[in-house]
Amino acid sequence: MCGRYYVDDDIAGEIRRIAKNVNFSVRTGDIRPSENAGVFKQRNGKLAVR
Repeated sequence: MCGRYYVDDDIAGEIRRIAKNVNFSVRTGDIRPSENAGVFKQRNGKLAVR
């Protein structure tokens, strides 16, 4: 089973809207299993990307 993800411009905009106070960049296109991708996590009431 393939574990690829795809982020288009609409989803990238939604990610930016949700995480407007988190310092990170959103890349569009395919994210393959061999590549790193950020994971959102809430810690002490704040959103962070790991």
